Order: sequence, then structure tokens, then C-alpha cells
Amino acid sequence: MGWVTVAIADLEALQRPATNAEPSTAALTTLERTIPNRTVLAASVAGRAARGLGRTVSRWWAVMALVAMWQLWVNFTGYNSIVLPRPTDVAADLLTHPGAYAGDTARTLGLALAGIAIGMALGFGIAVATWASSLLAGAVSPLVLMLRSIPIVAVIPVVARVVGYGNQVVPIVTIMLAFFPSYVMTSSGLRAPPATAVDLMRALGASRWTVLRRVLVPTSLPNVLVALRLCGSTAVLAAMVSEFLAGTNGLGRLFSSSRVRFDNERAWGAALIATALSVLFFQIALRVEQWGRARFR
Repeated sequence: MGWVTVAIADLEALQRPATNAEPSTAALTTLERTIPNRTVLAASVAGRAARGLGRTVSRWWAVMALVAMWQLWVNFTGYNSIVLPRPTDVAADLLTHPGAYAGDTARTLGLALAGIAIGMALGFGIAVATWASSLLAGAVSPLVLMLRSIPIVAVIPVVARVVGYGNQVVPIVTIMLAFFPSYVMTSSGLRAPPATAVDLMRALGASRWTVLRRVLVPTSLPNVLVALRLCGSTAVLAAMVSEFLAGTNGLGRLFSSSRVRFDNERAWGAALIATALSVLFFQIALRVEQWGRARFR
């Protein structure tokens, strides 16, 4: 029986390491589950980046192709930068001398934003006033349509002669630019309300101003946001043209002074910034318009 006892003791001794190893295996399994799979994460990030790049290329491929053709054509013909700079030279000037653009960009951007805000507010307020008074509508509407038919470039010298040459011309021009679409679109919205809503308010004994506040203004807000989209994309360019013709600083003045010095890289850089800001304004106004249509439909 002694050998049986020894065999049992040896068997228990052999089983102890396996029993002690079980916690290590369980801990390792738990650790593996808590650590993110880096390969899957990297693939997910790469996939999102590829989809974003694909959307960008599908939206802007025509612009990219035009810039590439511009670069190749200038390289092939060997034109001097005084005639036409390379896109890479324009981008290099933007990246290496951002301070040369920062101050003028801030001035143009600030004046454009101020002009949009004031012009939209004036257009909305006068549209409400003409809705309330047919006599005022008969006086204002023909005048607005007449002024709107004049190109904004022809208006700038007239404004400059009246108020003086300088930065005061820029906000006046941008206010005029924003006023016209705001007035027209707001007037259109106020005069085309949902008939059922207006009839219901009148049946409940609501006053004219209550109908205006509760029905007409909310239903006309999508039209106002359309006006914002229309003027937002052109306000920066109008401000730049005003600065070019009558201003003392800003992107328009930077463009003019750079051309005089034959620094076409900087002139094209100023034009590129103005174009990028116009596209940015348009995209922001488009998102706001989409939100407003979903909110006030």
C-alpha cells in the first residue's frame, strides 16, 4: 500500500502547477478582451479617411483638374510669373507669408459680415413695413427694383463720391447687396402664407399683428434664409471689389497694390482667399437654410 500512497502524492504534485496556471490564463484572456484591436481600429480610420477623400474628389474634381491643367500649361509654355504665376507658387506664398494676408483678410471678413447682418435686418424690417402699408409698398418697391437693376460695380463709384473714398464705402455696398434679396424674399414669404393657418387665426379672432407674429413671420423665415444664401456667397467678393476701387485696405487693396508691384503670387493669393471665403459663406448659409426649412416647414 505504500507505493499506492506515493503514487497518489506524486499525482497531486503534478496537478498543482496546472491548477495554479489557471488564473494566469483567465487573466490573459480578460486582458486580451479589454485591449482594442489596433488592426481593426486602423482599418476603420483608414476607411473613413478614404470615404472622406472620395467625397471631396467627387465634389471638387473639376476645380482640381482646372488647377492641374493651369500648372501644367504654365510649366509647358514657360510663362513668366508677371504674366501668370504657377498655382504652386501662389500656395507657397500663402503658406510662407500668412501674416501678409491676415490683417487684410480680417478687415474684409468683418466688413462683409457687418454688411450682411445690417442689410438682412433692413430688408426684413422694410418688407414687414411694406406689408403693413400698401402706400409705403407703392413707394418702396419700384425704387428697390430700379436700384437692383443697376450693376453693383457701377454703384461703387457713386457711393464713393457721396460718402468719400475709404473703408466706409465697403459696408454700404455690402449692405445694399444684402438688402435686395432680403427685402424681395421676405416680401414674397409674407404675401404667400398658408391659407388654412391664416383662416384659423382669423376665426379665433386674432388681430393682424398677431397673425403676423404667429403665422407670417415663421412661415417667411425659410425665404429669408434663401436670401442669406444668395447674398452670403457674393458679399465677400463685393467687399473685395469695393476695396479694389475705393478702399484703403483689405483684400481688394492688397490685390491692387500687389499687381502694381508685379507681385502676382500675392495678388492671386488674395483672390484665392476671397474665393475660399465666398465658398465657406455659401456652405454655412446652405446648412442654415436646410436647418430652417426643417424647423419652420
